[in-house]
Amino acid sequence: AMVTIALVYSAASGVHGVVWTDMVEFAIAMVCSIGLTLIVYGVVGWNTGLHDKIQGLGARGDELMKLTPAFGIVLLYYFFIHPIFTQGGYNPHIQRFLALKNERETVYMTIYANIINFVLKPFPFYVCGLASIFIFTDEYILAELGSIVSSTGEVIPDYERVYPALVKQYLPIGITGLMIAGFMSAFMSSFDTNIHNAASTFTNDLYKGYLAKGKSEHHYVWAARWFMVFQTVLASIIGIMVDDILALMMIGIALPIAPGMVKLARFIWWRVNGWSEVIAQITSVFVIAFVMSPWGGNFLVWLMDQLGVSGNDGFFVTRQLVLILLSSAISLGVILCTKPEPMDRLVAFYKRVRPYGWWDPVIAVAGEKYRNRESRWALVILTLGITCTAMGAIFAAVGFILARWNLVLPSMSILVVAGIACHLTLKKLYPVDGETEVVE
Repeated sequence: AMVTIALVYSAASGVHGVVWTDMVEFAIAMVCSIGLTLIVYGVVGWNTGLHDKIQGLGARGDELMKLTPAFGIVLLYYFFIHPIFTQGGYNPHIQRFLALKNERETVYMTIYANIINFVLKPFPFYVCGLASIFIFTDEYILAELGSIVSSTGEVIPDYERVYPALVKQYLPIGITGLMIAGFMSAFMSSFDTNIHNAASTFTNDLYKGYLAKGKSEHHYVWAARWFMVFQTVLASIIGIMVDDILALMMIGIALPIAPGMVKLARFIWWRVNGWSEVIAQITSVFVIAFVMSPWGGNFLVWLMDQLGVSGNDGFFVTRQLVLILLSSAISLGVILCTKPEPMDRLVAFYKRVRPYGWWDPVIAVAGEKYRNRESRWALVILTLGITCTAMGAIFAAVGFILARWNLVLPSMSILVVAGIACHLTLKKLYPVDGETEVVE
């Protein structure tokens, strides 16, 4: 029923309808999750109580209080490689960015989205997860909530049942119903964004450009709507057939990041062509199938030993690096063995986007007046400012929630300084109503 409702209003309303319904659904979901978090947080004694209880766990508490992995390939992947390569792949925010008025609004939305996605949305679940350690013992979970059998045959507590148990124990019936509605809203919000973004990409980038040129806008709108129906039916069939949501999530993470290098390189190197992107995406499917197979698992375990990493994080990072390196190597080979895009297309692209990087052959044809002359230092400062606003907000939240007061003031200072730097840099880059001077 939720899938059908989300499909109908997504197909009928377009991006404006999706954004407005997302806002309502987001408000319901956040009110519910934050409300439960405040109750559970109070049960364990708020931030000082949670801090003291975690410290009382000894070595396990020290592990929980670590803010980042030890310096090495895991830390480098999570903080640098993954964020960079993810931007080249699928990102539903791209559609929202393209709907904004100018570059200034896009940067402000980026900062807003970072704080929402990395602080406001996940931290209520982090707090409930940490607090539940002291509310439900493993013995209680095994006896009352359920258990699962690990791959080694060990019976372990089913920790995924803890959050619903917190809802049942601490929320009254009416608010529990609202919490369920909140989860349904979160699902519908993610679902409508994904199918609408995919339908827009399919219609504009493939159907309109190659399969059915020169049709009316009415035709293309209906093509997008029918594609929404198609992918909804297909996704529903997959969802019914598959009983391991974690495996689907891992595939969902892997598919966009595997060809991430070539998708990013498209904007900085004129030599990258469409074939390299297509081959990279197709190849990534086979590489993912390999690394998720038993043979691939054995290879990854061997590679982990060579890299000196261990644990779930080490396994995940090793697998992602294999995906990136193999797909990137194949893509580079395709780039070098095939012809570049026609120069007229490259010139049209450069005039519209004016990217940085290795574009001299294209600029020579387009004309020197089209060269991007925005201050590189300003763009570097802006990039650092966007990153530091997110990091400052994250570590300030961590410091407050866990009573790590030595983190709060420095993190808040970084957040404020970075925000001011972003604002001042944007005024320099886009001084007239957020618009740059366009050279025709």
